[in-house]
Amino acid sequence: MSSLQKSVLKSSLGNYTLPPRNPAGGFGRNRQPPDFNPVHWSVYFEKKDIVQANGNKFCVYSVLPETLQGMPVVTLLHGGGFSGLSWAVMGKILSTYINAQVIAIDLRGHGETATSNDDDLSAETMANDILDIFTELKLQNNPIIIVGHSLGGALAVHSTEKVLEGQEFNVVAITVIDVVEGSAMESLSTMHAVLKQRPKSFPTLTRAIEWSMKSGVIKNRDSAKVSMPGQLKVILTDEPATTHVSPPSSDSGIVAQGETGAQPIDNCSEAVSEKSSPAVHPDAILEEQEEDELPKDIDQSFPPPLPPAPSKDNYTWRIDLHKTEPFWQGWFKGMSSKFLSLQCPKLLMLAGVDRLDRDLTVGQMQGKFQMNVISNVGHAVHEDSPEEVVEYVSAFLVRHKLVESKKDFHPVMPGC
Repeated sequence: MSSLQKSVLKSSLGNYTLPPRNPAGGFGRNRQPPDFNPVHWSVYFEKKDIVQANGNKFCVYSVLPETLQGMPVVTLLHGGGFSGLSWAVMGKILSTYINAQVIAIDLRGHGETATSNDDDLSAETMANDILDIFTELKLQNNPIIIVGHSLGGALAVHSTEKVLEGQEFNVVAITVIDVVEGSAMESLSTMHAVLKQRPKSFPTLTRAIEWSMKSGVIKNRDSAKVSMPGQLKVILTDEPATTHVSPPSSDSGIVAQGETGAQPIDNCSEAVSEKSSPAVHPDAILEEQEEDELPKDIDQSFPPPLPPAPSKDNYTWRIDLHKTEPFWQGWFKGMSSKFLSLQCPKLLMLAGVDRLDRDLTVGQMQGKFQMNVISNVGHAVHEDSPEEVVEYVSAFLVRHKLVESKKDFHPVMPGC
């Protein structure tokens, strides 16, 4: 920049100076920390049912209060360690794009689902669970679209194969998100190392949500705030951590819907205290009162009280994924060939084209399925970029005339 340009710029700015930065970075003293407070399921879903089948209780979230006969039903299956709440944000958006019921299931051993044997996580057992849920929901006359992420994607393939063999239900399409047999099988050898990098427990749900964002496990804060509690349980009582999330109050303009067949939410004192003081960040350091501000009637020679004992962690993971190792190969082995052989429209969504294995690469070149690649996301593709995923899924279903569009949107062209 020339001296003439500098002088002109200086005269145009006058004596304007930037406000001072505070020590934490950012301007001013009133900058609020990011909001990592948990959000209740009822913000995104209309209903939560406890579906009883074969002595098991499966938690099923629904976007619509009622499933009409003949209405398409989009069934969302989460990945290992997640819960049905992983789909909360995406499911709500999807319901604004297409005319369909959208349900999200807590799989066996996850979320608020309780079974007679939570440790039996074989693909066969979990696929049968999904069909049992379809039976109890009486979906024999509804077109079913199954969408699965990671483990849920593998189960989408297994359960669709079972349905197409038995012909009891009408699965009309399948979408698999960020899981292919080749890369999944290769990653199993490093899975324990990946799991060891996670914290074993958290003092509060707020801290857990903050960790999920800062670690990059979930990149969308709105999704993390509703999804992360579904991955945890209370250490002392073993109950799902979601029972410690308060529903929105009526004065916020949102009234929580009643739960069908579910137990009422029992809020613990910690959850209430977190909610009642949203402006105080858990990492904030409160300034101590200055000595000359102490009330004059207090004897300042009196020994100060002992500092409070360090708080114990209250939440840990709902499921110990280390213990699921015996089932890992069964989840993914043979998945690519099964996916390609399914006689229904198929959509594969990936976080990177490098994840394709040989069978799927050949199948994609032969036009056996539609593929879309989402950029700038992690493994939780549908949480990180829910609207983009919804646009691809909606366009895919509308193009195959499986659902009716609810709004005008420009269908996304099939991927490469």
